[in-house]
Amino acid sequence: ALRAHMRRTFLDRPEFTFDAVSRASKACGPLVTWVVAQVEFSDILERVAPLRAEVAQLEADAQESEERASALAATVLRLEAALAAYKAEYALLIAETERLRNEVGRVEGKVARSQRLLASLGGERGRWDAGRAAFGAQMATLVGDALLGAALLAYAGPYDQPRRAALVRRWGGHLSRAGIAVRAGLRLSEFLAPAEDRLAWLACGLPDDDLAAENAAMLARFNRYPLVVDPAGTATRFLQAQQQGLVVTSFLDAAFLKHVEAALRFGTAVLVTDAEHLDPVLNPVLNREVRRAGGRVLVRLGSTDVDVSPAFRLILATRDSGAPLAADLVSRVTLVNFTVTRASLQAQCLAHAMRHARPD
Repeated sequence: ALRAHMRRTFLDRPEFTFDAVSRASKACGPLVTWVVAQVEFSDILERVAPLRAEVAQLEADAQESEERASALAATVLRLEAALAAYKAEYALLIAETERLRNEVGRVEGKVARSQRLLASLGGERGRWDAGRAAFGAQMATLVGDALLGAALLAYAGPYDQPRRAALVRRWGGHLSRAGIAVRAGLRLSEFLAPAEDRLAWLACGLPDDDLAAENAAMLARFNRYPLVVDPAGTATRFLQAQQQGLVVTSFLDAAFLKHVEAALRFGTAVLVTDAEHLDPVLNPVLNREVRRAGGRVLVRLGSTDVDVSPAFRLILATRDSGAPLAADLVSRVTLVNFTVTRASLQAQCLAHAMRHARPD
């Protein structure tokens, strides 16, 4: 209102100018200019004030925007850090998942193998139960079986197969009356030697029958040196194939004493043929008349004391099945009769036929 009054009263008048007023008063000319400037400045202030307010508002808005931008930037940084942490955790989870998947695969494989094993063991259980039952039956008759086997080894050597079978039946009857059980259908040839030994004997040329297997068991387990009755030479061929380095000699051999002395010293086996007429020089050996001197084990052989090796083996053999053997000789040896009988020939023929029909 003041500016409007000033304009209506003074500024709108044509004579209210610097030049006109200066002509009237030099001092009032500049005052006129100041008044005009103040009124115009007031107009300008009036027009600029909203702009200033707007600028202030814009500056405040800009400050607020900057603060919000800073807050948003901090939020973005926090979210980026969280995202990086989540990515790392996700990678760990993926690796753990892969490890668990592999572990599951391995466990499934183990479970499958375990199931197959259990299935196979289920079939084995029947065999084990049967084996346990068979073992129990064997234990129940072990004493009787062992007695029959020991009796066969000790007393049945001089006899052929039929007489041995008769003796075994007789001994079995005595055991039954004494209340000692014996396995039904017991084959002493299988009881006295495991299957691997019997197969090794067959590979060395031993006939495939019970008589030969029992004789081989006697030759493997003797306390007194054996005297083999071998009309067909079967035992001699078998022993030569079985025992590497077996020395074969006879009482008629000029080097007989040297062969026996070397066998005694070095622990080898010696087979003396035609032994039905025993040379007395072997009596100390057969009688095991050994003596110890200074840590040495000596035996008298002829006129010489000879060292005795624990591995020494002496086997006497004769081809004459009807030769009269002195009671003194029979009492000091283990007689083993390899005489072939009809029953043993039948058993050998049956074994050959079975091997031809069923090679497996």
